[in-house]
Amino acid sequence: MKTVKYKGAFVTEINQVELYHIFSLRTEIETSVLEIVVPKLTRRDTGELYDIVEKMKSGTPDYLTQSGFDMDFHSKIIEWSQIEIYNRVWGILNTHIRRYIAYLHPTIQIKPEEVYKYHLELVEVLEQGDVEKSKAAFREHIMSFCNETRIK
Repeated sequence: MKTVKYKGAFVTEINQVELYHIFSLRTEIETSVLEIVVPKLTRRDTGELYDIVEKMKSGTPDYLTQSGFDMDFHSKIIEWSQIEIYNRVWGILNTHIRRYIAYLHPTIQIKPEEVYKYHLELVEVLEQGDVEKSKAAFREHIMSFCNETRIK
């Protein structure tokens, strides 16, 4: 949203270059957080993630709803870092990403069962406790959206 003095508020166009950088920044934040979170993960933590993933499986096939579960999943991991600035910045990025997803919704071809499968694999990687492997899996997962939707 952009506000122009004496003219009002306008919805700004989605800039693909900016969105690529939003996803890149999100990737950096999430992989940085994994360095803190992975060594401290408990069964209860992974259980919370499995609960969200289960909603993806049994939830509605609507991509907007599925993307909400996706954001819940990733938000939970950011929250566990207890780094307030990461939580705030991630929230800002999340707003832009959700706006883009809502805009793209009719053209997105990612099926709900794929969203479920991707996130199930992420939890399984986290359970292994390997920070570098987790970082690589999350980096690939987050940036794959840019490739699938042709953001560059």
